[in-house]
Order: sequence, then C-alpha cells, then structure tokens
Amino acid sequence: MTSNSIINFILNNPDFEHHLHLSVAELRNALSTNPTDTSTDEKPKSRFHDLTQGLDDEQKKKTLEVLEKILADTQKKKCTIFEAIVEITVQLTEMPYNPVHWSLRASLLLEIGYPELAAGDARKSQKLSTAMLSGEGVGIAARAEPVYFGKSVEELHLEAFGILARALNEAGAFVNLREMCLEARALYSADNIFTAEFETSAARIKELKNEQRRRAMSYPHVARQNLLGATEILQFGFVDFRRYPFMPLEYLHRNAALFEATNTTILAMTPVSVQPSNVVTNSG
Repeated sequence: MTSNSIINFILNNPDFEHHLHLSVAELRNALSTNPTDTSTDEKPKSRFHDLTQGLDDEQKKKTLEVLEKILADTQKKKCTIFEAIVEITVQLTEMPYNPVHWSLRASLLLEIGYPELAAGDARKSQKLSTAMLSGEGVGIAARAEPVYFGKSVEELHLEAFGILARALNEAGAFVNLREMCLEARALYSADNIFTAEFETSAARIKELKNEQRRRAMSYPHVARQNLLGATEILQFGFVDFRRYPFMPLEYLHRNAALFEATNTTILAMTPVSVQPSNVVTNSG
C-alpha cells in the first residue's frame, strides 16, 4: 500500500477527520525515537493502522507531512466557519424571523460536523418560511425582515427542507427524516420531491427494525434497556451528547445547583420546571 493510497483511504472515509487525528498520532508514535507500545493499548486505532505498517520510515515521514498539512488546513477551515457562525448568530439576534440566516447557520453547522444542531436551525428556517407562505403568525414578522438574497419564499422553503433532510440523514434520525419527507411531499405533491430521501429513510428504518428483532431473538434474557443499538438509533439517531466547543462548561453537568438555578429563572416567567433526564449520555 502506497502513501497516496493510504491518504486517499482517509480522505474518502465519512468520518475522515476522526481517523485523520488517529493516523497522525500513530505515525508520530511510529517515527518517535522512543515509540509507545500500542499492541495492548485500549485506545481505538485508525481503521488504516495496519496499512501504515507496510511503509518504511521515509514513506511514513512523507505520509505524516501530508496528513499534518491536511489536519492543519481542516482546523483552520473549521475556525473560519466558527467565526462565520458567530457572525450569523449576532445577525439572528437582530433579525430572528429571517429564515435565510437560520438556513445559513444550519449549512455551516453541517460543514463542521454538527448535524443535530443543523437540523434545529433548518427546521426553524422551514417553519418560518412555511408561516411566510401562509401569511399567518410569525410569517407576518418574517416577511418584514429585509434580506432574502434575491430568493423567493418558495425557494427559501424548499432550501430549508433540503438542508433539514441532509442534517437528519447525517444525524441518523431516519424516523424524523421520513416524517419530514412526507410533510414536504404533501406540500409539493405535484413536484415529486425528496423521493430518494424518503426511500433511504424507509430502507434504514426497515434495517433497524430487523436488527431490533434479531437482537431480541438472540438475547431473549437480556433486559430491553441493555440491548443497545437499533432501538436507540430509531429513537435518537446516531448523535450522542457531546462537548460542543461553544458550550459553557457548566452546562455539561446535571448537578442539583444547575437545575435549581435554571428553574428559578424559568418559574419566574412560567409554571414549568426542568427535570434531570434519565437518558444515559456520553459527554466525552
């Protein structure tokens, strides 16, 4: 396996950035004068770990140089996108009913790998443009926003649906994706839109339900809540709770003081309170 082949493998992987980090770490270790023995290391290795073993030191150095440059460029691009997200967020505070800004931020969040956040923004854009088409509720306020970049409301509406479809698919929220496709197809019945997305979601849901049945038959004595996998994906999608770079650290904890402070603020406005979730999450 050549250096170029390994690099292409990494770049063509859907989760390439994760494997890029691992591959760089492994190559640095392999070229170190005092390499760490990773044969019994419990940390996950790159799926291309074995491929690099066939390279000599010179090939490893060249591969590492290329991967480090790609990694630096990726991180630089991500920083630029984060800056753009901040700018759009500021604009959203000034024009919260503008569907364009919600769609723009959703697209940027997809670029840096946060489909679950992108789905929320895209849904807001879709809801706003739907209200604009009906001319009711927030649609009246939305139509008063001045900037639409030359797009019609119908174009904004379909664009928001498209971004939402991509976000839900990448997040593994196939049940929600199917529901979204049905909603969009009902609104645009003559256009036969989102056919591929609907078929994809239906196929993935079928696969996951088959996996549910298979696991239930294979492990009949295991408690239902311990049969991880298909059931969780059907309910929650692929995305686990994680540490967002823009999330204050105090919101990563579910301590009693945080809930008390939050509820004090909420109860001052409405008779609603926040309770701890019983969903097990991973914030690593």
